[in-house]
Amino acid sequence: MRLWELATGKQVKSFDMTWGVPCGVLTADGKYAISRSLYFYVKAAHIGKIPGLREYIREFTSEAASGDEGYLSDRGLIPLPEVDRKAVREASVKLTPLAL
Repeated sequence: MRLWELATGKQVKSFDMTWGVPCGVLTADGKYAISRSLYFYVKAAHIGKIPGLREYIREFTSEAASGDEGYLSDRGLIPLPEVDRKAVREASVKLTPLAL
């Protein structure tokens, strides 16, 4: 038994990786079965009350952070296509509520 199974009483389920190793292209377009989008939410009531929150949003959505060569890609983030990044950046500046 693995430590996880001992601690939780549940078995760990494996994922079939026989079709290949994930790459940025498969991950970005959702073809890699366990890839997920990253969302971060900001409570509108906190804007202007929590120091630096607006600046944090601006930094996180900047090209320097989330662009093709941004520092978040060094941490494994797969950047959105440029047109989508631009839309996200504009929505974050305007604090547009998320609509899925």
